[in-house]
Amino acid sequence: MVRKEKGSVILSIAIVILVAGVILGVVFGFYLTRGIPEVDSLAYNLPMETTKVYAKDGTLLQEYGAEKRILVPFTEISPSFFDALIAVEDANFYKHHGISIRGILRALVGDITQRKAGQGGSTITMQLARQYFLTPEKTITRKIKEILLSLKIERRYTKQQILEMYANKVCFGHGYYGIEAAARFYFGKKAIALSPDEAAFLAGVIQRPTYYSPKKYPERAKERRDFVLSRMVKTGKLSEEEYKRLSSKPIKLASSAVEKGTGAYPAERVRIYLETKYSEEDIYEKGLKVFTTIDPKLQAVAVKAVQEGLRDYQRRRPYKGPKRGDEAKPPSEDKDLSEGQSYWARVEEVSKEGIKVFFCGKSFELGKKNFKWYPSLTPNIVFKEGDSVLINVVQKEPLELQIDDTPDAQSALFSFNVRTGEVYSLVGGSDFSETMFNRVIQAKRQTGSAVKPLIYATAFRDGKNITDTELDSPTLFLYGTENPSQICSQGYIPRDFEKGFLGTITLRHALEHSVNICAVRLLNEVGYSRVIELMRKLRITADLKPYPSMGLGSFEITLWELTGAYGAFANNGVYVSPYFIQRIEDRNGTVLENYTPDFEAVLDPDVDFILVSAMKGVIKRGTAG
Repeated sequence: MVRKEKGSVILSIAIVILVAGVILGVVFGFYLTRGIPEVDSLAYNLPMETTKVYAKDGTLLQEYGAEKRILVPFTEISPSFFDALIAVEDANFYKHHGISIRGILRALVGDITQRKAGQGGSTITMQLARQYFLTPEKTITRKIKEILLSLKIERRYTKQQILEMYANKVCFGHGYYGIEAAARFYFGKKAIALSPDEAAFLAGVIQRPTYYSPKKYPERAKERRDFVLSRMVKTGKLSEEEYKRLSSKPIKLASSAVEKGTGAYPAERVRIYLETKYSEEDIYEKGLKVFTTIDPKLQAVAVKAVQEGLRDYQRRRPYKGPKRGDEAKPPSEDKDLSEGQSYWARVEEVSKEGIKVFFCGKSFELGKKNFKWYPSLTPNIVFKEGDSVLINVVQKEPLELQIDDTPDAQSALFSFNVRTGEVYSLVGGSDFSETMFNRVIQAKRQTGSAVKPLIYATAFRDGKNITDTELDSPTLFLYGTENPSQICSQGYIPRDFEKGFLGTITLRHALEHSVNICAVRLLNEVGYSRVIELMRKLRITADLKPYPSMGLGSFEITLWELTGAYGAFANNGVYVSPYFIQRIEDRNGTVLENYTPDFEAVLDPDVDFILVSAMKGVIKRGTAG
């Protein structure tokens, strides 16, 4: 009887424990699964994609967004990449159903022995689940959710779809996400064209993109690539001979991965424009495509012209000295030296004869022969260890280095096709990383004598002839607000750079020699309103005051507007508005905007011919000769 009662008690306890276990299991299961999203969303949950700005030839100028990405289907990715990825990340990918029991147990043992959640054990499917739906925190709860999601993903999608989504999602370093963007950045080619060794590198860098960066740590990157190649041998995707051949090759990066871009100024203007028309989400996540008229070759030439011109100017001035303390710059890390380029270097040693500097991964001894632009420098007085100095690579073979200096002055350059309005180059300053201010579009400067052709164009349009005459003699021009007793002091008396007066001269001679008094007299004769009317037709928006000083360009104008106005003179009197944004598309190729320039016949062709003839005389016989 006692035995029977004892058995009943044990049975009751067992039932209670079982029911409690079921309840706890249900509650715990509900807790774990309540935040798990439906994996069906993967089919339409597109990853963030950057806005891309393209040059005229289709090359990439710039990208905006946290994740630089180009989405591609499975068929446009090299099979070698998937072979390498599976070999290094998940050798049993085609055998399991989303999880690897062996991998999970191995990770669990490691976590217990190390007393922290740190081991991996994730399959490609589990990594995909984590990338899309979970946080990177390392907890048991997250791991269980990862397992449950992986099982769901494997039931919903094919292995090929999982690989495609993974390849388009993961980070490859330097802000590039997805295999297509990474292939273009690192190797200058599409993902479908990747060779086995290139694919092995990209598959290997996913684990720790910064640690295995070939730009910062080329030795580590090669070791990791070679490890992936060895794994491909074990999975049967490479032979021993192929491994030996591929592992002996260096990682050869495309120029885009090591060179600085030259299209920063136009690309920044594109971004500013987009912010006036589109939301931040559209710009930084939705993958807009902006096609511009910028010619990469001409843009590079323009950047070089501005930088070399400013350097030549600075070299005619005293040396300002090295950067020191908080102003010191880190030494350049570029792997290759480029002729004509200047690099920041760190001073390592100083003596009376010269200095030893470090940049681009090497040390160089510099003596008097390297100070030719600043021959009066005394090294041990000017420099100290730890200083930052600018070094210019005059030539590579044989190597010639010279101490350089940062320019005090600034410059800008802007070129466009006067018949179509397409802007080919736009450089707003010496270096976008140092000064983002765009001196083509944002800077306003006094027009000076550049206004004179506008005055003469108005005169010719209104019937004046190039052979008509004007008097160059001392002249007092009144504003109409002068005090009668102070007319001479309050009036306007223009003067020329050269002393003396020419008397009666032709309009051709006056324009060719930029005679100030004749320009103001002609402005008075044709009328301020008529000149301002022509300027408005040429899209000059400056605040124009009908004062005599307007004849010498006392008003301020941007280089963009002035160059656009002069473009009409080179186009038979037809004004064509400059532009560099050609069209804007969404990520699917739907055209959102298409730009068409404004055309307006401002001058008759015969009038324009006379004006241009006189302007050519400025170079042949005048002030520019």
